[in-house]
Amino acid sequence: PERMTARRLTSKKHRDYSEATDNEIAGSLDVLRFRPDLAIVDDWKTGRFVDHPGESVQQRGYALGGLILYNVPRVECGIVRVNAQQDPIRLVATFEADQLRAFAGELVQLRGKIRDKTQRPNPSALACRYCPIKKTCDVAYQEKKGQRAA
Repeated sequence: PERMTARRLTSKKHRDYSEATDNEIAGSLDVLRFRPDLAIVDDWKTGRFVDHPGESVQQRGYALGGLILYNVPRVECGIVRVNAQQDPIRLVATFEADQLRAFAGELVQLRGKIRDKTQRPNPSALACRYCPIKKTCDVAYQEKKGQRAA
């Protein structure tokens, strides 16, 4: 976000973010489409919904990536619940470019607070295994040692 760039990482296996540097935020999109006026990013969920896409930091991050990659005026971001018992359900939020640029600034500030240890990250128990900075993160270290705070 500091440089407003995005790139695709090559992957050796599922959710392999080893190419990401400490200055990059990595994630895996399920669907990325675009047209001249809109990028569409969807994240498929087979479990429970955690947040509406308009409230989810993960989804706003994906939307920011769509904005940077395609330089569009807005990004539609969806969470699609997929399971065998019912038809897919898609929740949608649309972000204007200015909203996503402001969010990029928030990410830069958050990253600085985490590095300065003035804010402690609070990922879900499963999220640490996918994080590219887990080698230097106190939360991931405590998780590995079985000392995760509730």
